[in-house]
Amino acid sequence: MYVYIAKRVVQMIPVLFGVTFIIFFLLHLLPGNPAEVLLGPDATDEQVREMEHALGLDQPLYAQYGKFIGRLLRGNLGESIRFRRPVTELLREKFPVTIELTAAAMMVIIVISLPVGIACAVRRDSIFDHLGMAASIAGVSIANFWLGIMAILLFAGALGVLPSGGRISSDVAIYGLTGFYFLDYVMKGDWYGLVDAFKHILMPALTLGIGFSAISVRIVRASMLEVLAREYIVTARSKGLAEKVVVYIHALKNAMIPIITVIGLQLGILLGGVIVVETVFSWPGIGSLLITGITSRDYVLVQGAVLFFAFLRIGINLLTDLSYALLDPRIKYH
Repeated sequence: MYVYIAKRVVQMIPVLFGVTFIIFFLLHLLPGNPAEVLLGPDATDEQVREMEHALGLDQPLYAQYGKFIGRLLRGNLGESIRFRRPVTELLREKFPVTIELTAAAMMVIIVISLPVGIACAVRRDSIFDHLGMAASIAGVSIANFWLGIMAILLFAGALGVLPSGGRISSDVAIYGLTGFYFLDYVMKGDWYGLVDAFKHILMPALTLGIGFSAISVRIVRASMLEVLAREYIVTARSKGLAEKVVVYIHALKNAMIPIITVIGLQLGILLGGVIVVETVFSWPGIGSLLITGITSRDYVLVQGAVLFFAFLRIGINLLTDLSYALLDPRIKYH
């Protein structure tokens, strides 16, 4: 297994360098000048040229890219043009914020997709099955940004039961122990803060998770139907085993590999979807930071954030592959 992990890590290197190459040159094709954005519309041409020189933007693209790669090899993502702070520091601050939302959305996916998908498979061609499949089609068709806006209008505007955005209310204490508010409030025993944090994350997590749950439901159903039709399941039922034992002990375990594959892929895709949801709900994570970098033409920040997302996506794929051996001992890695 260690040889396999080493091979995958080596394969990550050209992929990450390819990401840096693409994002670097695509960013420089976009209209706009970071120096002009920083100085404002009243800046003179001379001031703009001085700022470009200070930022190194007056150098050829290959020279700028070479400096970026040189910093990257030293573990330095550079300094944000807008915030004048190291990009690694900014990402470190925002990382718990985005991961907390992603984890909450993944819990929504698991809680919805597993029970509904299994129930649809067990009750195949029933009214429940047809309703579940119709709901999954509707869930796939709904855009995250539209669902988020509708949720804000209903629960924050019309009903007033949930906050419209942000991560925590202004009157709630922030401890900053781990950066994960749920964990911080549990460690401090601050249940008021925990409830407030839950209210703030509920709508973004549901918005992000519902669309991906619709896809997962169909995968769980298809995987379970395939396993339930196999001979050893028929044998287990003929022995008089309880239906719950047949479904959850014998069938579900053998159906988990394709389910884990899809959930792992969706976890990587969630990192892309979180950018939209964070923007809609003013969630102060890496997604919002990335949007700020794009609008302000902060090339250094955008390059670092995209590279960070790419690294997470590749790491999640590796962990997904490694989990197969835990589910099926017959799988060996070389």
